[in-house]
Amino acid sequence: MKKISTEFHRFITQLKLYESPCSYYKDRNASQYIFSSELYDLYPYHDYLFASGFRRSGCYYYKSYCPECLECLSYRIDLAKFTPDKNQIRVSRKNRGVYYHISEPAISVQKERMYVSYQRCRHKSHSAQYSDAQLIDVMSDQMYNNPPSTFEIEFYKNDALYGFMIVDKGIESVSAVYSVFDTNEIKHSPGKFMVLSLIDWGKEEGLKYLYLGYTIKGIDNMSYKKNYQPGEYLVATADQWQAASEEHQEQTNE
Repeated sequence: MKKISTEFHRFITQLKLYESPCSYYKDRNASQYIFSSELYDLYPYHDYLFASGFRRSGCYYYKSYCPECLECLSYRIDLAKFTPDKNQIRVSRKNRGVYYHISEPAISVQKERMYVSYQRCRHKSHSAQYSDAQLIDVMSDQMYNNPPSTFEIEFYKNDALYGFMIVDKGIESVSAVYSVFDTNEIKHSPGKFMVLSLIDWGKEEGLKYLYLGYTIKGIDNMSYKKNYQPGEYLVATADQWQAASEEHQEQTNE
């Protein structure tokens, strides 16, 4: 991992915590370290930021740190050690006709429609608060306000858009920012297939880690990440990564 400058280390260590209502537990507040990507050329520091638990949404990098909760566990896959399980092999077989290409992120009407449909299906209660136009505004800020090192993977089936994924790249690792898929294809497990495709791509590129974001006990659309094994989770109180099995992770969250 590239050594970070003294100036950037000082900047990161002096970040203040910002508190807001928690998106996952309605009876709690969340605390995050947040800063704007416009402050630095961050590509040389991406590996450090990913390994420190930082995620990105739009132009903001953030890291959850709630000392009284600690349910949000950053999760990563050691690409060299990853081997698909039987279920994941079946998913790959079901998607044999799907192909992808990598390009610079570019929004389109087709992607906007798929994003709105995805939100209405996968995040019903949250998306119900917004109009289609408002959701598209969120999409634009969240997925298409990116630093230069970000790329997009577009997936196609029978030459029709199947899904798309925004990915941040470091020198040794990648971080999956956000992905969207055709909800009419749920029986083919497109979300799983897209992660498996990113894993294969990362291996081919000789990268060390894929960061999938937070896994949270009891939150289905967050806890699925632990199915990609062997994985590691970040112990926030010690700033150390530890090997995680499904059973170990459940125990850690008790």
